[in-house]
Amino acid sequence: MGQNLTGCNLIGLDLAGVDFTNASLVRANLIRANLTNANLTGATLSGTNLTSANLTNANLNRATLNRVTLNQALVAGATSCGATFSSVTQSGERGGGPLTPSTC
Repeated sequence: MGQNLTGCNLIGLDLAGVDFTNASLVRANLIRANLTNANLTGATLSGTNLTSANLTNANLNRATLNRVTLNQALVAGATSCGATFSSVTQSGERGGGPLTPSTC
C-alpha cells in the first residue's frame, strides 16, 4: 500500500521524481504542482485537482483517475498504460495533448 495523501494540499509543490506508487491522492489539491518524472503507478486520483500541474514524463500506468481536473496541465511524455479514466476534465493543455488511457 502506498502513501495516504487523501485531502492533502500540495499546491505549487516541487514533487518531481517522487514515488507515489499505489498512493491515495483522493481529493488532493495539486494545482501548479511539478510532477515531472513522478511515479504514480497504481495511484488513486479521485476528485483530484491537477489544474496547471506539470506531469511531463510522469508514469500514470494502472492509475485510477475519477473526477480529476487536468485543465491547462502539461502532460508531454506522460504514460497511462492500463489506467482507468472516468469523468476527467481536460482543456487548454499546455503540451502533449490530452492525457488518455492507453494499452501496452
